[in-house]
Order: sequence, then C-alpha cells, then structure tokens
Amino acid sequence: MIAEDPKLVRLTPDFTRPEDPSSAGVSADRIAAYRRLCAKAGIAHGFSRYRDAIEFIVHTRSLSISGSAEGFVYAEDADADAMVIDGDLDAAVASMQEKDVLLERKIDANC
Repeated sequence: MIAEDPKLVRLTPDFTRPEDPSSAGVSADRIAAYRRLCAKAGIAHGFSRYRDAIEFIVHTRSLSISGSAEGFVYAEDADADAMVIDGDLDAAVASMQEKDVLLERKIDANC
C-alpha cells in the first residue's frame, strides 16, 4: 500500500508529510485507512520513508533533541550506516558503551 503512495513521506496518528496529503495524491480516506492499519498492527508512531526504506515506528523516547526509537524497517538491504546484529537487539544495546548507533537485524521473510 505504501509503495503506491511514494510522495507520502511521513504518517503519524496526528500529522502527515506533506502536511496536505492530497498534494501527494493521497485522499483523506486513504490516510484514515493507513492510521487504522497502523493502530491495528501496534505501530504507535506511524511510518517514515527514507530513500528505498520504510520505517515503522513502534516506540519513541525524547526524540525532539535526542532520544531513541524502536521499530521495523522494510528494505531490500541494510542501511550502510547500520550495525547488523544477529539475535537480541536490546541485549546488544545494553552491552554497548556508545549508544548513538543504528542497529538492524534481518527478519527472514519466511518467518
């Protein structure tokens, strides 16, 4: 569904980018459908589009200046700046001294 709306860059429960989604060719009904689907899936903070990847944001903490976010990224390849982890991402973060990192773990499409 998101692939059909390439000009819709960000969607949350209370805003979109662009601010007027109709300028991106996305109707109010479709925005409402996105929001229903995100809520049903537990995607509390919507999604963001970055180049060829889509991030589904599940949890955030203090992001305006600094903070953290947890979510899922749909992408063909890992981000070039990411550290790819096998196993528990929370355990990997807990063991790190430097917390300003992007961690990714591949989720098998056949799970």
